[in-house]
Amino acid sequence: MNSCCTSPLFRRAGASMAMALAVLTATSAQAAIPAGQRQFLVDFYHHTNGPAWNVSNNWLGAPGTECTWIGVTCDAGENTVTALSVQSNNLTDPVGALLPDWSALPDIRTINLSDNQLAGRLPPISGLPELRSLDVSHNDLQGTLPSPSGLTHFFRYHAHNNQFTGLLPALPPTLEQLRVENNQLTGPVPAPPAALVASASALCPNQLTPSASAAWDTATGSTPWHATCSAPPAATPVPTLSEWALILLALGAATVGMGALRRKQF
Repeated sequence: MNSCCTSPLFRRAGASMAMALAVLTATSAQAAIPAGQRQFLVDFYHHTNGPAWNVSNNWLGAPGTECTWIGVTCDAGENTVTALSVQSNNLTDPVGALLPDWSALPDIRTINLSDNQLAGRLPPISGLPELRSLDVSHNDLQGTLPSPSGLTHFFRYHAHNNQFTGLLPALPPTLEQLRVENNQLTGPVPAPPAALVASASALCPNQLTPSASAAWDTATGSTPWHATCSAPPAATPVPTLSEWALILLALGAATVGMGALRRKQF
């Protein structure tokens, strides 16, 4: 029995198993996202009141566990975050506050924060070269829409049912869907990308400037595309100098008249 257990063959098999276990352990230890990505996720959790989320499985676990946090997706080697999808999860944040800067996730492809109670502002997305899809619909987000300028893979932009203001940004040629209805957007619409899918976009209701565009008609499935948009608010005219003079003259006359009326009464 002892000779069997100490035979060269047994020792070689044991050494091979020990080496394989060591390699596996080393590989597991190396499979961790960068510290900056982990810090973003931790900041995001705290900023959006993570303890009150509906589901927060594994969040804030030990370093190396980030790819198991619910809503976080990593690449095959678990070395970088590729998606953040925490929709319908009771995320909240301070009104008007800026969400953590997700440029810390340079390889992210999908961001989905839809159907929550977020009321802050979005950081830029132009520094996310791999981003394909952004869905922040059905929140109360404020501020302007982040520009997707320069993104070469971006095809879906959903930001409807929020409180966004300002102009629509220029759109990349790869964009297939744009949904921004039910916001407070104003001004002209950008040039329609050639990749837009028929009837997959929506621009109104908003206060966008009407214009003729067969491409946007097709993309929204509405002719004209601005049929349900309200007219931009009319600018309040500022009186000219001559108009101010007439106003002051009228006020002066009214004052004199009131004074005379009071004297007559007494």
